[in-house]
Amino acid sequence: MDIRKGVEHWTLLTHNDRHEIEIALDEVRDLEAAKIELIGISEVDTRVGGGEFPLYNLSPRQREVFQLARRRGYYAHPKEATASDLAAELDVTTSTIHEHLHKAEQKLLDLS
Repeated sequence: MDIRKGVEHWTLLTHNDRHEIEIALDEVRDLEAAKIELIGISEVDTRVGGGEFPLYNLSPRQREVFQLARRRGYYAHPKEATASDLAAELDVTTSTIHEHLHKAEQKLLDLS
C-alpha cells in the first residue's frame, strides 16, 4: 500500500478471476462505504519464456512505477511518456522515478 495526497494505492496479487475480484471490491464498497477505483487487472505469467516479467520480484512501489511506465509508453520507441511525466503523475521527483525503474529493471533482468 502507498498513500499519496490522502489516497491509498494498492497493488493486489490474487489467483481470483476478474468477476471474483469485482464481487470482492463491491463487498468492500458496501461494507465500508469506500470509494474504490480499479485502475487495471493484468495476469502474471510465471512460466519461463511466458512473455511477461516476473513482477512478484519487485517491491509494491517498484511494481507500481514499472507498470505505470509500461502503460504510459515510457518504454515505447519513440517514448510516449518521459520520466518527468511519470513523476508528475505520481507527485514525486524525476530522480525517484529513475531510481525505482533502475531497481525494477535490475531485478527483472536479473542484473543484481
